[in-house]
Amino acid sequence: MKSFVSRRNAEAIRRRFQPWNGLHLSLVSPMRTKGFCAQSAVHQYDESGRKLKSFSREQEMKDIRTLLQYCIDNKALPGAKRMYIRMIEKGFEPGVFQGNGILNTHVKAGLLKDARQLFDRMPKRDEVSWTIMIAGYANGMNEHEALQLFLQMLKTDVKPDSFVFASVLKACAGLGEGGEQVHAHVIRVGYESNTFVGNAIVDMHIKCGRMKDARQMFDRMSERNDFTWTTIITGYVQRGNGREALKMFSLMNWTDTKPNPFIISSLLRACTDMSDFEQGECLHASAIKMGFEANVFVGNSLATMYPKIGRIKDAKKLFDEMWERDVVSWTTMIVGFAQSGHVEEALQLFGQMLKTDIKPNEFTFAIVVSTCGSLAALEQGKQFHAHVIRNGLVSFLSVGNALTAMYTKCGRINDAHQVVDEMTIKDVVSWTTIIMGYVDKGYDEEALKLAFQIQRLGIKLNEFTLSTVLTACANLAVLQTGRQVHTLIIKAGYELEISVNSALISMYSKCGNIDYAGQMFSLMSKGDVVTWTTMITGYAIHGLGIKALQLFEQMQQKGVKPDSITFIGVLSACSNAGLVDEGWYHFNSISKEYGIKPIIEHYGCMVDLLGRAGQLDEAEEFIKKIPFKHDTVVWGALLGACKVHGKYDLGKRVADRILQLDPQCAGTLILLANMFAADGRWSDVANVRKNMKENGLKKQPGQSWIEVQNRLFTFVSKDSMMDYIQNHGKSTPC
Repeated sequence: MKSFVSRRNAEAIRRRFQPWNGLHLSLVSPMRTKGFCAQSAVHQYDESGRKLKSFSREQEMKDIRTLLQYCIDNKALPGAKRMYIRMIEKGFEPGVFQGNGILNTHVKAGLLKDARQLFDRMPKRDEVSWTIMIAGYANGMNEHEALQLFLQMLKTDVKPDSFVFASVLKACAGLGEGGEQVHAHVIRVGYESNTFVGNAIVDMHIKCGRMKDARQMFDRMSERNDFTWTTIITGYVQRGNGREALKMFSLMNWTDTKPNPFIISSLLRACTDMSDFEQGECLHASAIKMGFEANVFVGNSLATMYPKIGRIKDAKKLFDEMWERDVVSWTTMIVGFAQSGHVEEALQLFGQMLKTDIKPNEFTFAIVVSTCGSLAALEQGKQFHAHVIRNGLVSFLSVGNALTAMYTKCGRINDAHQVVDEMTIKDVVSWTTIIMGYVDKGYDEEALKLAFQIQRLGIKLNEFTLSTVLTACANLAVLQTGRQVHTLIIKAGYELEISVNSALISMYSKCGNIDYAGQMFSLMSKGDVVTWTTMITGYAIHGLGIKALQLFEQMQQKGVKPDSITFIGVLSACSNAGLVDEGWYHFNSISKEYGIKPIIEHYGCMVDLLGRAGQLDEAEEFIKKIPFKHDTVVWGALLGACKVHGKYDLGKRVADRILQLDPQCAGTLILLANMFAADGRWSDVANVRKNMKENGLKKQPGQSWIEVQNRLFTFVSKDSMMDYIQNHGKSTPC
């Protein structure tokens, strides 16, 4: 019918206007009835009107109506708008049906401003006119205008219908307000029993965070359809109440409404979030029975769930059997591999994705780049960085942060800093990643400089940034700076955050204020294993071994399970306090009572304990029984004990072991020379020093630092402090 009208209009226009000018109006033919020709016809009509002033009013109205309908049929919106306004200006009253047609065409094209101009000039409007305009605003994310127009409608004689109410409720959901008042009006005019409106009310309450009101509305509905059940079930899932979503699904199964893929997909996500994988497998079976297994939404949810329970092969099998895959499918599977520790498979799958027609999005690249960081695969990370640039995704915050983290983990701090500098949008996570990179690499001064620099820029530091800054203060033992950071933490309200509190305890412990560290620990109503371990280690390094062991007992009584790091603190406490028997007891309990596999640090603590107690032969035999490869730290602990106890022959033997592992260990040679000197073996001292000189080995000079006028200065032996400050000025603002 539409093509017939268009063809008829085209013929009428050609017959009407062609004799009047030489503008080749024959181009307006049934075979060329698109917007360009319609616009040409409007232009020629305007030209004709200027040349011939003898139009009869009846003929002019007919011509305008014909051209208007012609433009509407062919979506020539500028021409349609001109003809419609011309009709109004000429005093010809356009029909409401035709006005709604041109209004709807503009709204669908997203030309809301032009549509509103037409709406305001319409001589007559019915409920369809108002519905078109209000729905246009609601769908176009202009919710405020939709509500204002609805209030204007209430002042007219036109009564809102179910479509108007549904659009207004959608606008309220977007705004997060006004929905309760509209709901009340719906009740007054008797539309609450309408299923279409009822669905909109349920959806509005859910999106405004009023799940209880949504459920009450759902329960009052006499008729419910597929959309009703989908809305309430997905609403519960989105609000983190998966149990209630599963209950609603059970109720739904007693009705005539059949589940759809969206419901199954949402419930699978709920089971994943709740770690209820048994229920998830039941839903998978239901999906197979209903023929939904190959659905892309269901498949994506299953591919998310199975890696969480260690069944990555099942997830890959499902992925391979999916008839249709989208970017979410590929990204989900890549994430599954990465989070399951199969990082190389994740990168291989990404390579396969690049060979398909599906383009990776910013989330895909963020995951892949992060995976490269986990592997410290710098070259691959650089290649993906190039892909990001080519695909125009470098401006996305998640991608920029992932690139920053990748370069940081690969030890390329300067490259990471450059990425952040080039990011058009950056947040506190971007800067925190750089600061953490500096601290991890031992550049604590640079970390403090950057932290105070971004604070001056007005960027609010979060708890992770402040914890990292405290770690830098602890490493440098700058108590005054640490106290200033503590003040910032109190102002920001982060003092009771577990990670921040643990960092404060560590900072005060390492800066020598163990009493204040204890006060910070007592502020925590419920600490985690990190908090307890930090305090135990603090007591240990301050020589308060008995206190550390007492705290360890309290930790066990509180039901906090120790980890391998906790036992490093416990064994260090035994070593510093000379408690050999207690040390053996706790060392043996690591595997027997707690099922933790001892690590090299535990063995090192035991060697140190035995060495301090003078049991050097037992320490040597203990080292020989270590079940994995020895390192210089373990032998170094025994070497130091040999010097203290004057066991020079054993010391020579231990030093030889260390130099076999690390021939460039200058510290070992210096300690060996000192032992020879203490024993009066000057020829051996000369040989050691000659060996160091021939191999170009020098002892790395130790650095010291001091805070002067809120600035941190580093120096080495024989430096003149005043000359250093005046001439070098190398400092870190505190």
